[in-house]
Amino acid sequence: RLQGIMDNSTAAIYVKDRNGRYLLAGRYMQELLQVTQEQLAGRTDYDLFPHESAEVFRANDKRVLEAGCPMEFEETLSREDQVHTYISLKFPLFDTSERPYAVCGISTDITKRQLTRVALQEAKEAAEAASRAKSAFLANMSHEIRTPIMAMLGSAEVLAHGSADRSDPERLDVILRSGRHLLSLVEDLLDLSRTE
Repeated sequence: RLQGIMDNSTAAIYVKDRNGRYLLAGRYMQELLQVTQEQLAGRTDYDLFPHESAEVFRANDKRVLEAGCPMEFEETLSREDQVHTYISLKFPLFDTSERPYAVCGISTDITKRQLTRVALQEAKEAAEAASRAKSAFLANMSHEIRTPIMAMLGSAEVLAHGSADRSDPERLDVILRSGRHLLSLVEDLLDLSRTE
């Protein structure tokens, strides 16, 4: 019955004895390792995986057997295409005298989820950087807009109060240049809003 469940799962399901030797493995696990049940039986993680990964898997199995209770681990495994991340739920199997004689593991590949999480984090950071750039742009634009407005108002005030000749070409030129500059800044702002 257990073998039937193991063969229909999309997770790597396996049973190892106290010494880390494989007793059973589901179809997904066999396909992952490209071995048959018979080829896998009696082998250990050290026979199948890089030494560093095997050390981690064995240490996690021992922790479960010593604690006598289920535990969850995040385990990684380098495969030909990339490093895969697995969430592994491991729990002890007990004999009739209630001593753990084996560990059963269910490992689900969460690599795509991890990659999506990383991509979302990068997108969030890019959006925050864009928001900071926009805030800096608007703060700078506020200063840029104030300058020509103050020049226009100052020149217009001088002309309005009669302190100078109403046809003073220099002051009129300041008003015209400042107005054109202001128009250019407003157009830049409109372009920004259209881009957003």
